[in-house]
Amino acid sequence: MFRLFTIFLLFSAVYAKHEIYEGASVYELEVENEAQSKVVSMLEDQLALDVWSHPGPSRSGMVLVPKNSKEEFAYKLRLAGIKFQTTVDNVKEQLDLEDRLLAAAAASSRIPSESDSKAALPLDRVYQWEEVSVFL
Repeated sequence: MFRLFTIFLLFSAVYAKHEIYEGASVYELEVENEAQSKVVSMLEDQLALDVWSHPGPSRSGMVLVPKNSKEEFAYKLRLAGIKFQTTVDNVKEQLDLEDRLLAAAAASSRIPSESDSKAALPLDRVYQWEEVSVFL
């Protein structure tokens, strides 16, 4: 019974790995002064934001905002006069797309075996310099 429960938990974790990002958005922020930068830092703590790059007067910043904090985040940015735009509406969709692309790439590529043409050396062992030289 314990083994079945463990398999179920593992299966659930694998297929729900991006669920925490459902509805989360990425915002690009532009601040004009140090006071606005402090507002962003304050919001980071209050709303449990994931700041990917801190904005400054001479550079924009990127912030991941959870679904349940987006309205309050946008309201407080407008209140502080901070310019922002949404760059990713739903992070989970992007992560799922990346998973599909990686799976397709992995399925289409494989390591050649010894029975394949001699276009490449098999990567199952380390070769001596002489062996590589002869191959080339």
